[in-house]
Amino acid sequence: MKSAMRWGVVYVALVVGLTALGHYNQQQSAHLQALLKREADLRQKEVRLSLERYHLTSPLALLEWAEAQGYIPMSLGHWAEEGRTP
Repeated sequence: MKSAMRWGVVYVALVVGLTALGHYNQQQSAHLQALLKREADLRQKEVRLSLERYHLTSPLALLEWAEAQGYIPMSLGHWAEEGRTP
């Protein structure tokens, strides 16, 4: 009887230990899944922002911005030399 009680206590201790370990493992798995989802979201945001940056800094977009600000291309500008008028 004493032997059965000892093995029973060992069995219960192992079951409790394995349950605690399993619970901890499930928490870590959930945390890992949350981090992986955040990483995927950040990668999508990076791609979206890179495309937006490309569209804002493309040559045509810069030309449109410059024209809206009143700039004219150098080739169309009138140059006046000092002391000489065209």
